[in-house]
Amino acid sequence: MRCASLISGSKANSFYIETDNQALLIDAGLSLPKIKNTLKLLQANTQKLCGILLTHEHEDHVRHLKRIASYYRLPVYLTIESKKKSGINLKDFHIIKPNDMIHFGDFDVEAFEVKHDADMCLGFVIHKHGKRLFYASDIGSYDDKILNKAHNADFIGIESNYDPYMLAQCRYPKYLKERISGGSGHLSNDQAQKFITEAACISTKHVMFLHLSENSNHINLVERIIDSDLHIRRPDIFHHIGLRHSHIKFITI
Repeated sequence: MRCASLISGSKANSFYIETDNQALLIDAGLSLPKIKNTLKLLQANTQKLCGILLTHEHEDHVRHLKRIASYYRLPVYLTIESKKKSGINLKDFHIIKPNDMIHFGDFDVEAFEVKHDADMCLGFVIHKHGKRLFYASDIGSYDDKILNKAHNADFIGIESNYDPYMLAQCRYPKYLKERISGGSGHLSNDQAQKFITEAACISTKHVMFLHLSENSNHINLVERIIDSDLHIRRPDIFHHIGLRHSHIKFITI
């Protein structure tokens, strides 16, 4: 199994996972032309695509869902809350809920609820031949249940949305700052660092920081956390950062 962040940030999110035989997308915030071009640059075989998993209904995750699903003729797996809230008319969709185990093709997908300011927001654990990929791109806080989902994961993708100082200094209105930093908003860099420290186990070989804010975070701040703490604690783990304006290369799990 291997994966790649196609785009990750406050304006657009999409993540790609593939095996030898099949592939899936998580979220569809990137336009169809850019999805096509990015997958071409990755030399991904789009004929392997078998579905789209949707975390929640916010625009940066669903903006191009209908067109991408239609073009590639893909079923969409989403919650009833996301279906109603997005208002998107989909031809082929499957309603899922937290704690569902979804079986399709090579993938076994475990859905779990995360705290975020959406009617229902999901994270996913992707299982394939004993390998585990944990993905939570929008998550305001976490508990032991979510930590347990990440335990024994070979790959952990976790939100690292904002730096507290940059958030305090940016031009966002007070209510938005409070929403972002609240327990149903987004994780800060420090919270992401703490999550990784608590969740990573001996099998964890890759960690990816996701959903960096354009206005209240900077890649250098995340790199500083990696270099000053995480790399020292676990030099055997490869750390990656999802980019707001570009994809990153495939990571083999």
